[in-house]
Amino acid sequence: DSRIEAIESQINLAETIINDSNKKLEALEKKITQIKASNRDVPPDLYKKVDSESQQVKVQSEVMGNHKKRRDKIDVQFGDYIERFKVLKTEQKARREKLARERGY
Repeated sequence: DSRIEAIESQINLAETIINDSNKKLEALEKKITQIKASNRDVPPDLYKKVDSESQQVKVQSEVMGNHKKRRDKIDVQFGDYIERFKVLKTEQKARREKLARERGY
């Protein structure tokens, strides 16, 4: 269960990085369009930034995909155990609460 939660956190982080990079790409492309519209030369570093952010999206998409595969594999491998563990924890909590009520806590 905690393994899956850790992987979910990694997936969320990758999604955040991808979203941030996509926003940066949009801003860079808008800037390039504005520069071209004013008949100026686009600085080469802007194209490098676009390439860098595009690469970031690609890498993080692969990372996210790998994390999802790992999560799914763990879920298939341990899914029944995880469900049984959750049931046992719920039953244990209910027993403790019942015992506490009986003892007047």
